[in-house]
Amino acid sequence: MRIVVEKRKPSMGSNEYMPFYHHENGAQLILVNNCNESIWPGILGTAGLATPQSGGKGGVPPATVVEMTLGSSTSPLHFYDVSLVDGFNLPVSMKPVGGGIGCGVASCEVDLNVCCPSALEVRRGGRVVGCKSACLAMQSAKYCCTGSYANPNTCKPTLFAHLFKAICPKAYSYAFDDSSSLNKCRASRLDLLSFYDLLEANF
Repeated sequence: MRIVVEKRKPSMGSNEYMPFYHHENGAQLILVNNCNESIWPGILGTAGLATPQSGGKGGVPPATVVEMTLGSSTSPLHFYDVSLVDGFNLPVSMKPVGGGIGCGVASCEVDLNVCCPSALEVRRGGRVVGCKSACLAMQSAKYCCTGSYANPNTCKPTLFAHLFKAICPKAYSYAFDDSSSLNKCRASRLDLLSFYDLLEANF
């Protein structure tokens, strides 16, 4: 599946399916299904509001997370990353189109389920379908960088975070991984790719 995020004024007469929102100077999220089966990516947000109808809920971890803060006419920089802080379930990549030098790629294009330590595995039907982060597996402040560990001086990457980072260096491996994982760019378009066929090849 490919999701194209475009920064442009949408045409009001367009037939494109825009699952989140559109308004003046808004961003379009255009979903392109390259899969063999149907996908149900989202529903339209409330008319006139820039908020999707998700109830503020994310996916159920472990899940590879793609995070975006899209720029505006007054603050044109987009901030984006791929995060494994809540674990991994699907290889993804977010690539800017245009925007000049310095626009990085946020990605984890490898199937981490293949090398997931047994203590972190999530299995369905005898197959590994997800890999927990240390935070998700241990549920403690030390591993989740919360409480007295809520700063980079006291919360250090775990052995598992180092493993995730070695395999996917362009993704967040733990909460304070900003320097090598958070990207910013003025690109007019961001291409978000998921590598579902890579998972299929491993089963």
